[in-house]
Amino acid sequence: MESNVQFHTKVVEDLKVVKFICNEILTSGSSRTFNNIEEARESSLIQKFFHYPFVKRVLVVANMIVVERYNITLWEREYTKLFEDLELHFVEQKKELWDDVPKPPKDHSGKVSTEVYVEQTPNPQVMKFVCNRLLFEGLLEYTSLETAQGSPLAQKIFEHPSVLRLFISENYISIAKKRDFEWQEIQGELRDFIADTLKGGVKVLDTPIMGVRDDSLPVSIKSSMGRVFEGVEKEIAEIIDQEVSPAVAMDGGHISLQGYDAKKKLVTVKLHGACSGCPSSQGTLKGGVETILKSVMPHKVEAVEAVV
Repeated sequence: MESNVQFHTKVVEDLKVVKFICNEILTSGSSRTFNNIEEARESSLIQKFFHYPFVKRVLVVANMIVVERYNITLWEREYTKLFEDLELHFVEQKKELWDDVPKPPKDHSGKVSTEVYVEQTPNPQVMKFVCNRLLFEGLLEYTSLETAQGSPLAQKIFEHPSVLRLFISENYISIAKKRDFEWQEIQGELRDFIADTLKGGVKVLDTPIMGVRDDSLPVSIKSSMGRVFEGVEKEIAEIIDQEVSPAVAMDGGHISLQGYDAKKKLVTVKLHGACSGCPSSQGTLKGGVETILKSVMPHKVEAVEAVV
């Protein structure tokens, strides 16, 4: 990586995690989780993290490295050690995150060229278009051209006649097609269309606002993401964020907590991106979210349901 790579740090003490957020994409494709030094053999940096006794787990997604700690210390005493390792690895030694991985191609100006490739999702109506650079640090979902006001990128993508709705997060765009189109006929054309749009410098948003937690953002999921959860709801939101979200993001989707009914012991969630309308979403809810929550909170949660 070039020497202009920079990181900023976000400590989430309640979740026992620290997020190292880079101004460049660190890894393309799906998010990856590492639970020990052996699993991290592809990255000398992540292996070095596991030499610290307080490191429990490491998640890598797009432009972010998330490190979860054991409950034996506080981040204020330890995360600077990890940050120093990051600086040494990327800035001073100018290494990539993954060992022995070729660097991404660059154009004539010396900048990393924009590349887009396609991944299938469990939802046959949705494809995931993954970029080799960060698109948006947060979550955006648009269901029509009208709802995409304020997002030049989304408006441009809606110009393609096959696009029904789209979801943008980190370095990928999940697109739901209209039913009278077939993926084998349009995915290559749509991939090139998105790549050309990004290469043309089209912005994701008109305003440089990061994330969807700002209520001023005109996106359909701002209400659920903007809520400040407390008590049991906060516990549930943290479990979903840690245990469910990384796997769901790999499939081009997202699950957000909507609410909790203490009397019914019922958790309600909303599905976004590839999860919305997916035939296997009910299995994800019951076999994934519900099973995890009932296991961790057996006296507080009995069921999980999705709302439209």
